[in-house]
Amino acid sequence: MKKIIYIFISAALLCGCEEFYGSFDDASQEFVEIAAINRSSMPVSLNVYGADWADPEETIYLKPHNGLWKVEESRENYYGQEILPIRYSVIRADFNNGERVIYFDHASDLPYNPCADGAKEIWDERYQHRIIEFNDENCESLFKKQDSWHLFDISMNFSPSDAVEDLVVPGSTEGYFTSLFPAGDVKEKLKLGAAVYAEAESIDKVRFVDDLTYQADTLDVSDEVKHRYHQLEIYPYYDLEQLRNLGLTNFGCDFAALTGRADGKFDSFCGIVQIEVHVGKTDKICDRVHPEELMTRLENASEPICIIDEIEYGNFMILLAEANCSHNNIFTYVTQKLLREDPSGYFYYEDYYTPEITFHLITLDENGEFTCQTGGEELAAIFYKGYENPALHPLSYHLSDLKDNYTYVHIK
Repeated sequence: MKKIIYIFISAALLCGCEEFYGSFDDASQEFVEIAAINRSSMPVSLNVYGADWADPEETIYLKPHNGLWKVEESRENYYGQEILPIRYSVIRADFNNGERVIYFDHASDLPYNPCADGAKEIWDERYQHRIIEFNDENCESLFKKQDSWHLFDISMNFSPSDAVEDLVVPGSTEGYFTSLFPAGDVKEKLKLGAAVYAEAESIDKVRFVDDLTYQADTLDVSDEVKHRYHQLEIYPYYDLEQLRNLGLTNFGCDFAALTGRADGKFDSFCGIVQIEVHVGKTDKICDRVHPEELMTRLENASEPICIIDEIEYGNFMILLAEANCSHNNIFTYVTQKLLREDPSGYFYYEDYYTPEITFHLITLDENGEFTCQTGGEELAAIFYKGYENPALHPLSYHLSDLKDNYTYVHIK
């Protein structure tokens, strides 16, 4: 390991930190330098992973108000490239003795040293220096951002469910759905033309109107196979409560319990969700003219009623990937290295450090019940391969008021 220098300067000298920044301008072009400065009122400690110049077990301690750390590296180690070594690392930052822990990496927003033109980028104008500054203002901003990560977002819905994003309240599990996954007992009662009430406590407690079924004259039954992938979008979660709500609001299943952590704790910094949906059959009502008696009943009902005008049948896989780094880091590694024909081949981001990832693969068994496997990258290979001839289960049902109005069920 290269030599690491720990420096703690006095409050008086820190007041002149402009001179400290200026001293970098006199550094030799043969070296790159990385510095961390703590101007905040709380202690900050750092652990650096994935760098040959730092031991992740050796903690870098930055005192409040006057903490400084610096490391100097020979430029020749980087084969003439104008790239700072910290770019490929993951940094664990501990604030106020464990009160907050945040992981930063090449895709994260580190609190860079402010300058006239805004925040410093990966390299400065002379391609030599990387400065990370912690002060009370940017720490408060970081903490607010971290708190927002833990807010559940029901609009982060997955096919086959479809929430109305305009009606979503941030942090709430209350939602409005135009299409839903048939969870719980709903699957047993599901049929084309069935009527349901437009209010329900949860997606597995959608209420059917017992004496009302629309017997349509024209049906469209399609065996066209459709695949839907969510591999180009990032769906992150930062705690088990988010994971639990994600499963319950979209599928009526507690994913925290399904992955064996009903009463446990989230051991990683964050996780991401990938989903692949296979649709093998679609049944749809195609009538353009509807019975007058039926329309009168819908209009005069004591509470709003919807008609199930489309049902999709198929299967899906959900891949959860969790690690101690940012969700961008996990997403890049999983989607660009693992989810391809030959994961062992050339990987553009090979130099970026990615910690060990824990995977959970959620699927439906032959009875349409949720099942889960926990393991390593072999589960990503199964997810990539997908289904060849999957069993077809009810995947989603679409709702209509038979007037071409925007129709949804309110899930409380």
